[in-house]
Amino acid sequence: MWLAAIDFAHHEGFNRSEQDVTLQRVVTALSGPVKKAFSDFSSSPFVARSLFAEVGATPDQDSYAVLDYDGDYNTRRGFAYVAGSSEVGDAIEARLAELLRDGLTQKKAEKALRDIWSATREQEAAKADDLLPEIVLLDRSELRENRFRVLDGEKD
Repeated sequence: MWLAAIDFAHHEGFNRSEQDVTLQRVVTALSGPVKKAFSDFSSSPFVARSLFAEVGATPDQDSYAVLDYDGDYNTRRGFAYVAGSSEVGDAIEARLAELLRDGLTQKKAEKALRDIWSATREQEAAKADDLLPEIVLLDRSELRENRFRVLDGEKD
């Protein structure tokens, strides 16, 4: 899935301009083929849930999209997540919404996300050993080539 997104972004940026490569255009371009594969009974569908992010100049301009295995997607602001179960998703949603209401700082966010990571890891590990949670923070700095960094839950 990520390779298709990169290929699309590359071609779109080359044929048009970098400013034309938006989150909305990427998920819309990927949604169609995923929907087609999901509804084609003669072949195996893609089984992937993907999270995409577009970092803006300010947090209010950040946007996120979750593309589901059936090709449907939803966009949102503030934060986004992909969870293995609805129980874990509800817990993540509640905690992140609470963080945003209480005034978010990077230190608070990292601590809360590590707590969520630990709790989620315990819940998911009880179901399947190969489903391990992952936390990614987006970096607004233009000094870095990569705009994200992965937290491992224990230390950075």
